[in-house]
Amino acid sequence: MNETIVAPATNLNKQAIAIIRISGPETYNIINKILDKPIKNNSKNVNYRWIISEKEKIDEVIIINYVKPKSFTGEDLIEINCHGGPINVTRIIKLIIKNGARMAEKGEFSRIAFINGKINLIQANSINDLVNANSLGSNKIAVKNLDKNTFNVLKTFKKDLLDIIAKIEINIDYPEYDLIDYIHSTSIKDFVNKNLQIFQNIIKYSNLANKLNEGIKTIIIGKPNVGKSSLLNSLLNEDKAIVSNIPGTTRDLVEGLLHFENFTLKLIDTAGIRNDSIDKIEKIGIKKSLDKIVEADLILAVFSLDDFSTKEDKKILDIVKDKNHIIVYNKKDILKEENKNFINKNNKCFISAKNNNIDELKEQIMSKFETKKIYEKDSLIVSNILQLSLIEKIENNLKKIYNENENKVPVDILSVMLKEIWDDINIFFGETLNETLIDAMFKNYCLGK
Repeated sequence: MNETIVAPATNLNKQAIAIIRISGPETYNIINKILDKPIKNNSKNVNYRWIISEKEKIDEVIIINYVKPKSFTGEDLIEINCHGGPINVTRIIKLIIKNGARMAEKGEFSRIAFINGKINLIQANSINDLVNANSLGSNKIAVKNLDKNTFNVLKTFKKDLLDIIAKIEINIDYPEYDLIDYIHSTSIKDFVNKNLQIFQNIIKYSNLANKLNEGIKTIIIGKPNVGKSSLLNSLLNEDKAIVSNIPGTTRDLVEGLLHFENFTLKLIDTAGIRNDSIDKIEKIGIKKSLDKIVEADLILAVFSLDDFSTKEDKKILDIVKDKNHIIVYNKKDILKEENKNFINKNNKCFISAKNNNIDELKEQIMSKFETKKIYEKDSLIVSNILQLSLIEKIENNLKKIYNENENKVPVDILSVMLKEIWDDINIFFGETLNETLIDAMFKNYCLGK
């Protein structure tokens, strides 16, 4: 905390403008050693300066300076907007280090901001999520979690929790003190009922949002030559898988990512499922296909309309019937419109993978996973695994308290679990320092954040 750090806040690429960030107690002393004209640390300002090294001009830059505590880190902070060549940026950073700064670690600026109380752990994680968002949906969640109003519901919970713990302690230590409400089983029950649903919603929507963001495991299955690989190529709009009319062409798993507006599919094309293969390698591929079905969040079961209702087709229908699936009938160009209603009425769509006519399938996928409620709801979405585990632990303890209270367990014993919840909610917000949680939070940050 007593050191001054520096790092590029933008990638070291050829670009018009790059940003270098400096933060710490010696920020102004260091920067003024390398400028043609010093800048003052009495207010936020924008300055045009030359960076100088031993009277040699290095670059003409724009400097935005912040004065503690009114900065992102809560320290004196400067952002240098320089020309973006990698050599130029590296040269300026080396000059800053030579004059007293050190290179920042990943996430160190955000970590200092957290330690100085400028952001809490939810907001800190949201910054990283915003940088790494791979869909509009994950972007929306990250932006929402930066807003302090998003977690007001947990702040209210924390305030009510402290109030009920304090009253129980006073009831125990000073039973004759009648100016404080007496906490009895009804009070405990009301408290749990009021808050349990809040935590269950956070868990429910966080798990769903994280799955949508990380990628929905989507398996494409079917017997050989029904168009699985053609479908994969059509969805990805690239020749990812080899397409051939020779049975058993796909022997191993072929994967790709398909990004929708608010979610991502992890597509996996599998070996064609058939009973009569005598090829040892193909049999291994078929076993892999069947194994992957167990892990799938969604199955696209592909059938060819020119060769349907074989033993393999019936086996595939039986495999997917209890899974989240879409029946995909390929080669729609050979199907007459009046015959569509006679083919598997539920979860079906008709495509022509060869002709890239797959809009009906995309619409069905979107209807399954386009859960706009996640992004519109006020409930908090937690993406960090350790933080989510704390929320799950609190929810579990609330359930235990409810059950113990129903079984007439004394309030003073229930207060032990309430205090455990108090400890966990403080760790969640980062108000009780937990090195494991904090290290896990910041180690995945970009340099300069």
